[in-house]
Amino acid sequence: MQSLAWLFLVLTTNAPQTAQELLNKVTERYDRVSTIQGSFSQQTCVKASGFCQEFKGLFYVKRLNLFRLEVTWPEPQLIVSDGVTLWTYIQSAKKAYRADVTKSQTVFSPFELLQNYEARYDYQLLADEDNFHLVRLVPKLPNSLINDLRLYIDPNNFSITKFKVIDGMGNEMVFNLFKVRYNKQLSDANFSFTPPLGVEVLSSTPGFEQK
Repeated sequence: MQSLAWLFLVLTTNAPQTAQELLNKVTERYDRVSTIQGSFSQQTCVKASGFCQEFKGLFYVKRLNLFRLEVTWPEPQLIVSDGVTLWTYIQSAKKAYRADVTKSQTVFSPFELLQNYEARYDYQLLADEDNFHLVRLVPKLPNSLINDLRLYIDPNNFSITKFKVIDGMGNEMVFNLFKVRYNKQLSDANFSFTPPLGVEVLSSTPGFEQK
């Protein structure tokens, strides 16, 4: 499980002329946001095998790098970070994976993705797709988790409602967000996790890159 998703609707009037203009509008939008929550779907396709899998659930994100993903389909799974520790809890396997999120990169939080984007990415404005503004970002430094990042932008409010990530192995992850709500109060307690009694705790985490 890797992280998180987003969708869009476009008006051709007031269309951005450059990738930087579009990304500036997006960052300005999120500068006014402290929390994001809603439903998500994620499709992950493995290039080597052609195998694709879909996940659905609920997500909660709090500035800057707190997030909680509650996977409800096809089976229960929890991914949660308090900004220090990242937990992936697979209920059916009775396993919890723990990692130091301060030594990692994730794709769960739009706040984290957009932070210092000018220094971190080369970027390009692409043709609108499915009535969404579309921008491509490529990390300036080698990165096995993100090789190509595409953000789909709602032209009405410059929110990210869909994004696509291609990793260093060519695997593709597409995230979509639905019924999104902004600036709703979320307690920090939502982003903490204690493994239930009898759960095996391991130190490697899927969808997570140690620096």
